[in-house]
Amino acid sequence: MIIRLAKNEQDLSQILALQALNHSSTVTEDVAQSQGFVTVKHDLNVLKRMHEAAPSVVATVSEKVVAYALAMTTDFKQELPELIGFFVQLDKATYQGRLLRDIPYLVMGQVCVAVEARGQRLVDQMYDFMEQTYRQQYDLFVTEVAADNTRSMRVHERADFVELFRHRDLGKEWVMLVKEWNS
Repeated sequence: MIIRLAKNEQDLSQILALQALNHSSTVTEDVAQSQGFVTVKHDLNVLKRMHEAAPSVVATVSEKVVAYALAMTTDFKQELPELIGFFVQLDKATYQGRLLRDIPYLVMGQVCVAVEARGQRLVDQMYDFMEQTYRQQYDLFVTEVAADNTRSMRVHERADFVELFRHRDLGKEWVMLVKEWNS
């Protein structure tokens, strides 16, 4: 298993394939409850632009992507309709008495692990790699998780994310989470 930055279009295409297999519209309710799910579908062009701004982290076995953690800068506020509400909330949020928009932060755009690679704490390893890669540029790592995605909530808690607040968008409850890198 190798944890590294995504490096080419083949990696990005494999991210999209893994995303499609684990999207909330694809998995059964039982799988969603026990294994988690992803909620946003990216297209290759957006993913390429995200990669150019801040490469995402992948876990690979023999060059096959078995897990990913998408990095996203705030430049992508308007790129994904599903995330516009998320960014609107972030623009109003405060962290330790400061407006979040005044603190350099990187967005964790999505994390996913293939069925055959689960149980190895790959998310923890990818987040550690991401922190080492980006901590000089960003003070915080921010994400949101659907409140009913209990597996993802547990993983983020274990990775030392703390809850900023909750809000409703697109008919769901979302939990805004933050992790300090440069404390």
